[in-house]
Amino acid sequence: MVALFDQQLIVWYLITLKLKETIEAYIRKLQEKPITRSIHLSLHKSNPVLKPLPEPKPQPAPWPVVPQPALSWSPLRPLPQPPPPSSELWPVLKRPPSPSPIPHASAPWPVLPRPDPPPSPWPVKPPPPPPSSELWPVLKRPPSPSPIHPASAPWPVLPRPDPPPSPWPVKPPPPPPLPRRPLSPPPLDFPWNFSILQKLEHARQYEASSRCETLSIYRVPKVLRDVDHIAYTPKIVSIGPYHHGRHRFRSMEIHKWRSLHHALARTRHDFRLYLDAARSFEDRARSCYEAPISISSDAFVESLVLDSIFVLELFRGVAREGFPGLGYSPNDPVFAIRGTMHSLQRDMIMLENQLPLFVLDWILALQLGYDPSCSYRVAPLALRFFDPLKPTYDLLPLTAYSDSLNEAKNSRALHCLDVFRLSLKASCPRPRSVVDPLPIADKRRQQLIHCVADLRKAGIKFRSWTGDQFWDIKFKDGVLYIPPLLIHEGTKSLFLNLIAFEQCHLECGNRITSYVTFMDNLINSDVDVGFLHDKEIIEHWLGNDGEVADMFNRLCKEVVFDRYDCYLSEVSEQVNHYYKNKYNNLRASFCHKYFSNPWAFISMIAAVVLLLLTVAQTVYSVYGYYKPK
Repeated sequence: MVALFDQQLIVWYLITLKLKETIEAYIRKLQEKPITRSIHLSLHKSNPVLKPLPEPKPQPAPWPVVPQPALSWSPLRPLPQPPPPSSELWPVLKRPPSPSPIPHASAPWPVLPRPDPPPSPWPVKPPPPPPSSELWPVLKRPPSPSPIHPASAPWPVLPRPDPPPSPWPVKPPPPPPLPRRPLSPPPLDFPWNFSILQKLEHARQYEASSRCETLSIYRVPKVLRDVDHIAYTPKIVSIGPYHHGRHRFRSMEIHKWRSLHHALARTRHDFRLYLDAARSFEDRARSCYEAPISISSDAFVESLVLDSIFVLELFRGVAREGFPGLGYSPNDPVFAIRGTMHSLQRDMIMLENQLPLFVLDWILALQLGYDPSCSYRVAPLALRFFDPLKPTYDLLPLTAYSDSLNEAKNSRALHCLDVFRLSLKASCPRPRSVVDPLPIADKRRQQLIHCVADLRKAGIKFRSWTGDQFWDIKFKDGVLYIPPLLIHEGTKSLFLNLIAFEQCHLECGNRITSYVTFMDNLINSDVDVGFLHDKEIIEHWLGNDGEVADMFNRLCKEVVFDRYDCYLSEVSEQVNHYYKNKYNNLRASFCHKYFSNPWAFISMIAAVVLLLLTVAQTVYSVYGYYKPK
């Protein structure tokens, strides 16, 4: 413990010595610097160890000093006034000192009086005269503005004097507006104007690139895509520029190059032959698409050739020659009749996944060596390829498409989806012409017909019949004849893309839209689907009847058309006229109540027999009363 205390004393002693040396060094440094004497004196008083400072020598003043007389102050005698300051006394400042804030009585030096302020250059407003005591004997002050009208005031009201003229200069009135000049072009260096010019130039380029007369391959409108975007988006393959280069379709690109390799090996053609042909009609092909194509010219030409040969290889492999005849293996993952083919058919029938038909005809003509002007050779191949997607049961041979091909030639089919649509409406009746059609279709006028349950209450019967086409519907003698409809997994996507094409391309009519809307009006619930299924009108491969009803109820969302401008308008009017007849409703209600099952029929017959017997008994009783034996 003692040793620890000794160590602490030694440490404090060393710290004190170090602090003393530091202070002495700092004081010596201060003595070397020209600091004021008051600081030296304060340091010497606080530290007696330092040597006394010598008295400072008087320094001559840089300006002449005027001797001041000795002043003897007395409270009874005022201080003498010094003479005014001269400019010789102020050679540096050239101006008198500022007035002292110290009071005159306590100032140790003479204080000069402040000079009077200079006169104002502005006219001084005279003070208002005091109010007359005769008019205001009580208030002795001017009153506040009276809300009373001068005519009803109980005292005399003096007129208000005119306001005095303003001392400020009066602002002259603004000049009249100049005549309106024509707008000059904005300067190009202004950022906002430059942005507007850029947008106008972009609109001009869009207008020049999108030729409405040749437009045939559209983008699906957003209102339709929001209902079910999956039905409009391809899953495994992209055809055309709309979905070109997406990552999800890169696995199919190698198979496109494989198809090109097989085609060149069979025909022994040079790839540049197809490139030159595609470059010759590049502008025409670009004009078939809705939006300006952002890909380069070389990439667009390459995609045209690659996609066209891929599509033609699929068409030829399914239709005539078969994939082994084209040089493909029977176990090929793509070019074979297996599960992938159905997905390819569903993707290639979509609206945004199309190629112009003339491009396919041109490439096929180069492959087979005939005149490219002989078009519509791809149409029968396309019909045979997409035949499994038809909503019918039968699979027709290739020679049975003569009517469809004639319709395609007469209507100048635009692409494969259009060829498929024309094959469906080959023998479809034309819509009724109206005298004053609406320029814009009304959503409220889409109700063509009532549902199956309501029509059955009115006595309308349903029967299945084999017509020319699946939408050949007719009504006769209270019976609605509907061809059978096959619904599978691809039916929804097929109908949605056909409807989207008819909504965008107004020249093609609205046959598919009319048929789907008619079926949507008929089907409201799974009960309606079950009844049509019992009548062999609807056959589906879906899970249950509710999925079919939900599919039809969602197909026509955001779709607008006029019911008077469809081919089923006449049939709908006949059905509605029969439905509104009261006699038909009463007869149907009676039949439904008493003839719906055998027991009800037997009960009704028994009641009728009992009624007849009762009437006969009554008649005989009355007859015996008036004419007794």
